[in-house]
Amino acid sequence: MPVNPISPIAQQIPKLRTFRLRNGKKTVWRRVSRRHGATIHISGNDPFKFKQGPDYGALNLYTRERANLGQYLVLREELPASPFRDVVRAKVMQLVADDLCCAHAGVDPWQYQAYRDGSWREPKLSDAARKLFDAAKRKDPTLRLWPQPSPVAVATWDARWKALGFQHPGQLGPALSNNEDYIGIEVVGDEKNGITPAQHVALRALLEDIAHRWGLTDVLWSEPGRLVGHSDLDIYERWTRSGKPWDPGPTLDWSLLGPSNVGVDVERALAAMRAVMPW
Repeated sequence: MPVNPISPIAQQIPKLRTFRLRNGKKTVWRRVSRRHGATIHISGNDPFKFKQGPDYGALNLYTRERANLGQYLVLREELPASPFRDVVRAKVMQLVADDLCCAHAGVDPWQYQAYRDGSWREPKLSDAARKLFDAAKRKDPTLRLWPQPSPVAVATWDARWKALGFQHPGQLGPALSNNEDYIGIEVVGDEKNGITPAQHVALRALLEDIAHRWGLTDVLWSEPGRLVGHSDLDIYERWTRSGKPWDPGPTLDWSLLGPSNVGVDVERALAAMRAVMPW
């Protein structure tokens, strides 16, 4: 049975994104029939630079044709409590249909090579990884070679994932494409303006909805690698030089995203949302 790629608990933008422009070239995103899980991102401080407010800024930035973006954007605007939920929830916008492989957590081929050959753990890239980067750089001079991960970053990543059977970030999802494996959820926030309680509630409800529609209810919270942060997938770009993961960073309380942690009957909540949402 085909999956419904439109979330009933999110408001869709007037025209959902289906492509991205890069260096003047249009890439139409392909459809996928399965998902492994979800990746959580944090927007950083760029949306907070807009005088109209961070939610306006985030929508402005992530709806541009050249933007990297996930399927969902969890705003800071709060929706009032309702009869089926006695807590305030943040507003969720859907930017891309769930079944489109949009660009939100992609890793370059040279990074995948470094993960596979182990040189991401070393002070210097392997020759094979460096050759892949040089070849890509010739095609796109804007590409940047990121510094090697610090020993602290490697040790921190290992402490979270190695005991669970993962040797490098490229093993968390079964495909060679993070964008194919994971639905992307961007949360409007930064280190100064952390993820709010209402955003945590919205994240939890959205994850329940995604799991329900994609048949992940039994595995999303029980199998390692199903629910990840962008930093888990990309140790080059999403960690500080001091070795701390910043995307989504410390203001996300992962413990609040576990099953039933918002104290609602999910089926009843989803049914009620469908009944009252005007979209």
